Amino acid sequence: MNDIGKVKDLDTTNKTGIFFLFNNDITVYVGTYSNIHVRLWQLSNENKMTWDTVRWVEETDYHRAILIEDFYISKLNPKHNKCSTKLAHHEAVNGEGAEYLTKNYPSGWNKN
Repeated sequence: MNDIGKVKDLDTTNKTGIFFLFNNDITVYVGTYSNIHVRLWQLSNENKMTWDTVRWVEETDYHRAILIEDFYISKLNPKHNKCSTKLAHHEAVNGEGAEYLTKNYPSGWNKN
């Protein structure tokens, strides 16, 4: 994972991935991004959450990023994530059922 202090020096414009927001070493939010600069700016302007650390992992496959995000939301239960609705949206848009998505979870990860 990378620290936000380094994000200013990286070209993350067209990169996707998963990010984690921490406050006092507690995960308060997990999300996906296609441009981490824009996503963090959006969160800082639209939410009342506070965080002191941002870490992220690049993932070139956006569908896989959604699976990873869902996994961490279910495992960490961050304060500001209501629930992961992206999987349901993904199913509606792409016609892929939950069986497909569960089958394609990153190897070694158990959603339950």
